[in-house]
Order: sequence, then C-alpha cells, then structure tokens
Amino acid sequence: MRIEIENLGYNYRKSHIQALEGVTAVINPGIHLLLGENGSGKTTLLQIIDGLRFPTQGKCMVDGVDTTERCPAEMARVAYLGTDMVFPAKNIAGMVRTHAPFYPGFSYEMLRTNLEAFNISESTSLTSLSSGNMRKAQVAYMLALQTDVLLLDEPANAMDIDSRIELQKMILRCMRPGQIIIVSTHTVSDLENLYDGLIMLKGGKMVLNESTSHISAALAFTITNLRPEKALHAELYGGHWHAMLRLEPGMASTEPDYTLLYRAMRSENAGTVAEVLENAVEKETEEDGKE
Repeated sequence: MRIEIENLGYNYRKSHIQALEGVTAVINPGIHLLLGENGSGKTTLLQIIDGLRFPTQGKCMVDGVDTTERCPAEMARVAYLGTDMVFPAKNIAGMVRTHAPFYPGFSYEMLRTNLEAFNISESTSLTSLSSGNMRKAQVAYMLALQTDVLLLDEPANAMDIDSRIELQKMILRCMRPGQIIIVSTHTVSDLENLYDGLIMLKGGKMVLNESTSHISAALAFTITNLRPEKALHAELYGGHWHAMLRLEPGMASTEPDYTLLYRAMRSENAGTVAEVLENAVEKETEEDGKE
C-alpha cells in the first residue's frame, strides 16, 4: 500500500485560488504528520486523496488506482474525517447499520473497545454530545473502519488532556500493518511520539516529505542555555535556546522537534535544512546499495 502523488495541482475555480501546485510525493505505510500554515492546502490534499475533490493538474494514486475513478471497492479502502464533518446517523449504532457495511474491514469489537475507552455509548444521540465527546465518538468509529488509508484532520479537536493521551493509545491499538494514517494538525504535541514521517506544505507547495528516521539521521535537536554556533536554526523561548544542528559523527541521535523543524522550513534557512536532509537520504541510499 502506498500513495503516489505526481505534479498535483488544485485550483478553486470560483475564487481562482491555487490551493495546491506541483505537489509530488510517495507516502508509504505508517503514521504521517501533515503540517502547514492556514490555507497551505492541507485539507484540499486530504480531500483529493479521499476522492472528494478532483485535481485540476496531475494525479493522485492510492495503491495504483487513480482517486478520481471513485470505484466503490477503492473508496472503501480510504476514510476521511474532516474538521466539520457531521455524521448522518442519529448515533454511532446508526452508523454501524447504515455506513459500516460499505467498509469490509470494519471491526465492531474494535469500535466497542474504542467507545468504552472514551466512556461513550453507541446509542447516545450524537447531537446531545459536547464538541469534545462528539469528536471522540467520530474518531473511535473511523479507526474501527480499518481502512487501508485513514485521513484525520485535527482528530484531537476539543478533546481534554486525558482524552488526547487515550487517543494516542487508541491509534496504536487500532493501526494494522501496511496501513497509512495521515494526521493534519496544528497541535504537534498531541501525537508526537507516534509519527513515522513528516509532510509539510507551504503556500500550496510541498517543501518536505521525509521519514522520521531520515530526519533523525540528518538533524540533531537540542535545548541549551547558549545558542550553538553551528545551529542550522535556533529560537529562544522559555529562557533557553531550542536549536537544530546537522548531525555529525559522534553526536547522539535525537527525536525530531517537529515544531522547530516547521519553523525552520518557513525561515531563511529552509534551503540549507532541505539540502542537509536531501544529502542524508542520498548517503543512506548509497550505503544501502553497497550492502
């Protein structure tokens, strides 16, 4: 399973806004963080992958099938949860009866476990739920569909701290081998320990599509009292320097600071950072070839 995006573009015809331009990427199984400023094209990209929008340029393929074909069998392999999505059924039980049959991978046992973790009944009227509990019910259901591709736009919206922690556990429990989950969010910390890759958009263009392992092999992230001289990017907040450096021999690998990397790719240092990542990938490819 993989998603292949080639020279993808999308233009909102009425407003003439170019939402996406020249986006090319291959997205492999794993949990991917999708970042970008408001209006960068994140939601549009997710909707194209789901087949809800048709690109005005290029193409998007899910496991070799063009998403514009809208084949029922292929549509059942992809699920999308938008920020303002309204479930058509009265309650989750109604979704199970009318919606879940279109998804052959749906697991009722998984749904029950998810709802119990959030302390929500499948018979409770969705309109009676608070916004936070509504989001919990929706996420619990979408994860239980067990689609090959799951697209989540701000899944933790309105959730309290305990629920966000439970959401992390739920995603790990529900994810199956070969599945692709893309999470678009402005709150990176919600699921930061889960990500296998980072996709970043800026002004409708893709500026980064790297695995977490590649990022950790190329960059080191540190917090210090003094600004490191060789920092590729550094910012002072909380009384300390949060810095990103080129990973040199002898330096310990660190977990990526996605927020700092996002800020760096929006700064004048973006070109240098992208070059460091690209060189690390090329070096790793060469080493793999020698083996």
